[in-house]
Amino acid sequence: MVREGCYAPLLVSVENTGSRLQVTVRVEVTWGGLRGAVVQRSFTRHAFLPGGATRRIPFVVPILRGARSLKVAVSSNGLEVARQEVDLRALATSDRLVAGISSELSLDMVSALSGPDAPVRLVYPRVDDLPESWAGYDSVDMVVVHDTAFQQLRAAQAAALEAWVVTGGALVFTGGTGALQLGAAGLGRLLPVEITGLRERDDLPSLAAFLGFSRGPRGKMVIAESKVTAGAVVSSQDGLPTIVKRRLGRGSVWFTAFDPTLAPLDSWGGSRALWRRLSENDRQPALGAFSGSAVDDPWMKALLGNPPLGFPGSLAALAFAGGYLLLLLPFLSARISRRLRARLRAALLLCVAAAAACAGWLMFDRELFRSDARILDAARADVRSGDSVARVTEKIGLFGVQAGSAELPLDTADVAVDEAVRVGIPARTGSPLDPGLSIDTGRETTIRGISFPRFGSRLLVLNAVVSMPVEARVGSSAGSLLLSVSNGSARSLRRCFLVHAGRGYLVGDVAPSETVTRTFAPADGFLISSAEARLRLAGDARRASFLDQSEADTEPGRSRLFEGPGSVAGWLDDPLIAHVRPDRPALCLVVVEAR
Repeated sequence: MVREGCYAPLLVSVENTGSRLQVTVRVEVTWGGLRGAVVQRSFTRHAFLPGGATRRIPFVVPILRGARSLKVAVSSNGLEVARQEVDLRALATSDRLVAGISSELSLDMVSALSGPDAPVRLVYPRVDDLPESWAGYDSVDMVVVHDTAFQQLRAAQAAALEAWVVTGGALVFTGGTGALQLGAAGLGRLLPVEITGLRERDDLPSLAAFLGFSRGPRGKMVIAESKVTAGAVVSSQDGLPTIVKRRLGRGSVWFTAFDPTLAPLDSWGGSRALWRRLSENDRQPALGAFSGSAVDDPWMKALLGNPPLGFPGSLAALAFAGGYLLLLLPFLSARISRRLRARLRAALLLCVAAAAACAGWLMFDRELFRSDARILDAARADVRSGDSVARVTEKIGLFGVQAGSAELPLDTADVAVDEAVRVGIPARTGSPLDPGLSIDTGRETTIRGISFPRFGSRLLVLNAVVSMPVEARVGSSAGSLLLSVSNGSARSLRRCFLVHAGRGYLVGDVAPSETVTRTFAPADGFLISSAEARLRLAGDARRASFLDQSEADTEPGRSRLFEGPGSVAGWLDDPLIAHVRPDRPALCLVVVEAR
């Protein structure tokens, strides 16, 4: 089963009955494209297969709405040795998914989360099959770790689960006797508590009060004793934490000291309300195809205003026009023209022609007819103080006059690539497959074959979770704002500013490993709603435009970019998802939610 409009984890199991082989495994996903054209995305990984062995090779692939088929091919030395095709239309669903990590099929009560317009399906993935990339959880709304009757998770699996929570996921750890094994299973870093022992109780009236019920569950219950290490206690009984919540990035991690699948909790009337409260996050899938053209994307519009890609300034244009008229003056005046010798007249005509050529070169973009693709990119990184991680969304626009392709090596392997949209001469129905993208995964990610037609473009949307240890604290004293910004990263934050209660305050640069403290009086700030204030905060028109577009592009259902207790924003010299194109104009905005 796969969920439409999301990334999905895929495991390819390859059995080699012959001698050892070095193989390339290729996965192709096909869906309907622009105006009926068929678009294809391919992913490749290289593997060594010993003789008589079976290898399980993981992938994470996008399943767009309208996806048709998925093909897997194994080749060695250029010769295809195995092939299999799957009809995705028979497997695709739009239902919400909840993943239960449990040795028993005991979480069926989660189906109570279903609504008339939003049915919920519960899936039980094998622990060995859990994704090693956060994008593998993209189709899941909630993950419930019920028990840990398994060996320790691999480090990559635990890291993927943590990164997925940062993107807005809800992770629930249930307690009871199984809680004693959570730390040993490799999940200690995610747990908001440290388990110290077990205790028996006959009732939990505080749980009923937390959920708004008059009566709590009654009967023998095993409660895990714990000490809170991160997060906050939202329900406790006689000093014992029973429900603990930890915010992590955009998502949340919950711990229930009890096991809700056992009596008397499984039949208690508040069980459904409990699960609804635990699944309160409204996560937006990372995969979001842009339906327009690359040049119409709002982030790209801000970048297209960059001076090297636009027209010269008004003064330069006026100076050129004045000089051009002076050259034409001898030809416009008949008296002067008759006095000129033939050679001088020809020289002046050549000057006029050269000036016209320069005008076309400067006025209509001197880089227009370059043979390689021009690349622009902008990124926004969202950081929550205390997490040391950032959710990064980066949009890369490739523009070219000549038909061709480009290659984009990325410096991190765990990057999810959204749909690429191209403009140009549209393909007709029945035409050959659009080459789309070819992505090599493994230790690093390389996007190969980014094709675009003559006078066409592509838009790539990259999503990642990266380390970004930046924190901000905002307090108040005697009517003034107290701000502290700590930059633990290796990058300088340029021209930082604080947004608090609708007003902006200039902070300045924050160097790597530097902590800056500022005190602001109310008169130091100015209303961020005005265009003049945004321009003053951003520093130039291009950044101000990107600031506006970035806020307008905030996901539906989410708060706007600078709402909340306070946010500190700054600019990086280069986006966090670096790629090898040093000549590109780029923007990168870092927004840190303050404590």
